[in-house]
Amino acid sequence: MTELTPNLRQFRRSGRWTQTDSGSLIASWASASISFILASSSLSIRLGPQTEHNCAFGGSSTTLVCTVSDPAGGHDLHQHFLSIPAGTWILTFPDVEPGLLSLFDRPEDGQQKLVEITLVNWSSVLELVSIVVDSVGFFFRFLAT
Repeated sequence: MTELTPNLRQFRRSGRWTQTDSGSLIASWASASISFILASSSLSIRLGPQTEHNCAFGGSSTTLVCTVSDPAGGHDLHQHFLSIPAGTWILTFPDVEPGLLSLFDRPEDGQQKLVEITLVNWSSVLELVSIVVDSVGFFFRFLAT
């Protein structure tokens, strides 16, 4: 297992993020996202102590959405919400808390994937300390800007 700092330039950020002195990233605005190409079979994220789920209406609600798709799917990264390619996984995570959050674990799957992790709850705060993968070798490549 390898932990990578989320402020590496291979991770493409969108929306409002701030960086802490320790290097973690904090999002407190809905739609803040981080995207990258991954060739690992498992993915987790380590969330820091500033992570909090606030739901003004009580009960649970989705805090994070992780979209995993084929990077060669031919769609623009910013337009994929208009057209979801076949084979795309959409994973939702309610009530996230500090600690290690497993997003997926698919043994024997080392295929390249486009991953986008998005904060969707308007009242929550996400502190992203690290991206945790099972291997790094050729794990990510630059996304076009």
